[in-house]
Amino acid sequence: MSHAGFSTRSSAAALPIAAETAYRGLRQLGVTAGSTLLIHGAAGAVGLVATQLALVEGLTVVGTVSDANRDAYAKLGGIPVDYASDGLADRIRAAAPQIDYVLDAYGHGVLGLSVELTGDPGRVVTVADMTAAEHGVHLSIESFPIPEVMAEVLPLVEAGRVVLPVEAEFPITAAAAAYERVVTGHRQGKIVITVSGE
Repeated sequence: MSHAGFSTRSSAAALPIAAETAYRGLRQLGVTAGSTLLIHGAAGAVGLVATQLALVEGLTVVGTVSDANRDAYAKLGGIPVDYASDGLADRIRAAAPQIDYVLDAYGHGVLGLSVELTGDPGRVVTVADMTAAEHGVHLSIESFPIPEVMAEVLPLVEAGRVVLPVEAEFPITAAAAAYERVVTGHRQGKIVITVSGE
């Protein structure tokens, strides 16, 4: 994972949805420079873009990731924390004693912990957990206009400050294999399906 730039068609195709979701989450949180953001699911496409956007904005970013993604996430500039549930709160506090905001791109039972860490459900946004209302957390599901988002994000992409890695490409005839790769998790980038002629 690097800041080498945004050069492949696959990366270009994969970026808009992840960028819109990440950008929307950060705007709805109202993050500010100098604060600390925790991202659950930080090694997924949304988490990776959100991490880079937040770093550009001057935040410290802690991300929950698998052990396989730890080094790549650290190279990106985030502070990696093993996402395993046992001892997660302690590992997060060891990485950053103060968590100001949480963006949940994971969606599996982390909202209670997130509210506990921030002390305020208004400082937690999830793009992935349908139980948000039970925790008083905002569920972000209404998209921002993609052209407006990309007007903000593309200059950062062109400058090499935001990169969306593509882990693998599959032809459309291998869509089932692509889906299997997605559901197994522990990816280090986006999975892209291509059609003939590309």
